[in-house]
Amino acid sequence: MKSQSLSAASLTALLAGTASVAAVDPSTAQPDQCHGRDANAVFSSHQCALLSQQKELAGRVYAPQAAEYAAQQATYWSLDNALRGPECIVLPQSAEEVAAAVKALSTGGNSRPPPRCQFAVRSAGHMANAGANNIHTGVTIDLGYTNSTVYKPELKVASIGPGARWGSVYSGLAKSEVMVVGGRASTVGVGGLVLGSGNSFYGAQRGFACDNVANFEVVLADGSIVNANQTSRPDLYKALKGGSSNFGIVTRLDLETFQPPSTLWGGVMGWTSAATPAVIKAMKNFGDGASDHTDSSSIVFWTYTQGAGAPEPIVMALLHNTAGVPEAPQYQEFLSIPNPVVKSIRKDSLVNLVAELEVPSGLYNTWQVLAFKNSEAALLQPLSARQLSLGARTGGNVLGLEDRTETLMMFLGMTAYKDAAQKEYVDRKMAAWTASISEFAKTQGVDDKFLFLNYAGLNQSPLRSYGEKNLEFMRKVAAKYDPTQVFQNRVPGGFKLKNA
Repeated sequence: MKSQSLSAASLTALLAGTASVAAVDPSTAQPDQCHGRDANAVFSSHQCALLSQQKELAGRVYAPQAAEYAAQQATYWSLDNALRGPECIVLPQSAEEVAAAVKALSTGGNSRPPPRCQFAVRSAGHMANAGANNIHTGVTIDLGYTNSTVYKPELKVASIGPGARWGSVYSGLAKSEVMVVGGRASTVGVGGLVLGSGNSFYGAQRGFACDNVANFEVVLADGSIVNANQTSRPDLYKALKGGSSNFGIVTRLDLETFQPPSTLWGGVMGWTSAATPAVIKAMKNFGDGASDHTDSSSIVFWTYTQGAGAPEPIVMALLHNTAGVPEAPQYQEFLSIPNPVVKSIRKDSLVNLVAELEVPSGLYNTWQVLAFKNSEAALLQPLSARQLSLGARTGGNVLGLEDRTETLMMFLGMTAYKDAAQKEYVDRKMAAWTASISEFAKTQGVDDKFLFLNYAGLNQSPLRSYGEKNLEFMRKVAAKYDPTQVFQNRVPGGFKLKNA
């Protein structure tokens, strides 16, 4: 099994309409002036005009007044990104269209010298960190329309677009009675989760989501479209498994499929904070056996929602058995804790279980991540030693965890809030709080350097936590496939190798 941790738990309709991008005289663009908001706005306008002139992108480039632009902005999960205003968005529907956009943005099309404006890349827009998947006054390549899921039984893979969301992926594959390893919340996107490694209910059984990718289709910085797998570009294939957006834009992921039971067993249990010692003990014991009960997942978290009627924080446990076994022995300690105030345990489909774990959108969010050895002093979300080793069967990943022999416990701290004026305060307090927890873990001898990229905060460096060997490997791969450093310097969002 493998287990996971959330924090506070508990969209929008697409509009119709078209709009063209106003033409901008390319001669007004001066590359050496591409600094600061005003200068960048000029260049972004030039870039938008340039994009709209590409025959492959006819009808795919939208200005702020377009209904498509507004609709896509409204589907960002975090306000930190929804309120950023690119000069235009590109909504490609194929790898060829993504390639045309990247080539125009990275080379400037026929203009010389090429503009040096920045752009963002979005899969489904669920990353919490500001600027991770949107940009202010630049251009955003929005992959939301590359969202198909196609099952290929002859290859035993599902070809999935990066802009797909896991709820729709699972619903589509259920019709063929197959499944893939993916996210645990239905509106999380495929591309971002997998490139960050990706945790799932099936982790201890099948590894991280990235370990189940048979092939990546990738658009490189020069606009070429390539495949990366165990036999073709294996270095790029490995680097993409945890290396995030440092190498190109992934336009298709071929994920290995398997036949699951028709229903899973699981749901949510919650108690008042008085049950904390019992829940911690149950989680510690669950983590100790995580490599043995590979069909089981558990997450423990404490949640408090201001004004929601809860008199105090509630300690929650998310329990899921992917074999569909009710009340399996590994869950008995949790199930025996008396007086739950929340209980939704049942047999149900994966589609419904991931829908239950949605975290509300439309708020500002600050996240921080840590990892510990499995201990009652520090725990939340187990990653079994077996899960950490499974990447080797498909060419390895860059996480640096393959030699671990003990369960690793992953911690996620989340704060969600409505007022932008609170951001500086919340960011500062969350960073200080996480630092104090890290220091305490060191005093207990249970600290670990690994930082799970999908959960990491802006002030953290998950790529560095993979170790110097993997960091150097990723740098060499990036230099090979992106020699002009487009994805280091022109795409500022996310965690960059140059900053690690």
